[in-house]
Amino acid sequence: MLDFIFVGDVVRFLLAGMNQRVPEARVFNVCTGRATTIVQLAKTLSSITGTVLVIENRPVRVGDIRVSLGNPGKALRGLGVHALTSLGDGLKSTIESLKCSQQEAA
Repeated sequence: MLDFIFVGDVVRFLLAGMNQRVPEARVFNVCTGRATTIVQLAKTLSSITGTVLVIENRPVRVGDIRVSLGNPGKALRGLGVHALTSLGDGLKSTIESLKCSQQEAA
């Protein structure tokens, strides 16, 4: 399970950090705190794009990250920011942005 975050939310985290003037270096998790499996991600993309999903399970590879889930609590307390965009909404926005870029390039 992984913690996927929309790029627009990442920008909000970064701007919040840059807007604070503090003398010490602080470290925050830029994350949603919500776990998503690769299968859930694939199904969400399939649903958004209207494509047929064929899931093929393969053996785990050396170096694969099995779980990466952050805790956004410190960022909320220290920066007053948290992820606002759901996985589905973020993917929809990203796909629409890619479509617009392709149309402009044509």
